[in-house]
Amino acid sequence: MTHDANLRPLGEIARVVPGRTPRHLDHHLKEHPRHDRTIPFFKVGDMNGATVRITRARTHLAPDELSLLGATPLPAGTLIFPKAGGAIATNKKRTLAVDGVIDLNCMGVVASSEVEPEYLRLWFESIELSSLADGSILPQISKRRVGSLMVPVPALDEQRRIVDILGNHLSRLDGAMQEIATAAAKARNLDLSAMRRVRRAFLETAVPEVRLGDVCQTTLGKMLDAKRANGIATPYLRNINVRWRSFDLSDVKSVQLTPAETDRLRIVDGDILVCEGGEPGRCAVWDGGSKQIAF
Repeated sequence: MTHDANLRPLGEIARVVPGRTPRHLDHHLKEHPRHDRTIPFFKVGDMNGATVRITRARTHLAPDELSLLGATPLPAGTLIFPKAGGAIATNKKRTLAVDGVIDLNCMGVVASSEVEPEYLRLWFESIELSSLADGSILPQISKRRVGSLMVPVPALDEQRRIVDILGNHLSRLDGAMQEIATAAAKARNLDLSAMRRVRRAFLETAVPEVRLGDVCQTTLGKMLDAKRANGIATPYLRNINVRWRSFDLSDVKSVQLTPAETDRLRIVDGDILVCEGGEPGRCAVWDGGSKQIAF
């Protein structure tokens, strides 16, 4: 048997379930307050507070409301992800840790007895959700598109072996990433401590101090205002792009700038960009060349 012989359409080994939101749900919940609503009604926003398994939702339904509202719960172990709008680009996939209902902006995949739910989840992590979207102005992922995905389906024992191996490697990777994050935080603290010591040494030796504005020019970045947006779309750096002593250019947005704004806000080599919000003081020196990029 060749490797391709184990490939099966996802729709044959799992149930693909588009979510739905019952009509007038918000009105119903507001007009009929209850304290026995225990079944979570998961929305895309609820995925933000979880990494793999999702347990908490901001909205809940009572058991007797399911048939009344036409809501069908999905079992624990169901894989869910965004199927509409910009949330698709977040590439979030979560597994229900409890039975629950999903809204119309989500889609669920319920594994059959032929496939281990965790194996299916790990395989699905290799799928970029944006590649499944239809490319319209408001992107959508269809049930048919998801159901047509070809999945390698080895025997159940082999699936479990793969899950164990990947689980072991991924847990080690998570541990290593945590250690890297801890080391990076310590390095930043050491860096700041060293700079403070240098400044104290300067002060103790009576090195003359001058105002920052006397030795350099300071400029506030572009303030976003949709009502006053005009000009040419220009790449610009946001607070999130400025890291400690470096720049993250993996997600650079564009903003409309007039010629005058472009001249004032264009970044050149040697410019120091300093964050005034989020983590005030985080800064880096630009050495990316004369790209047409603003801040």
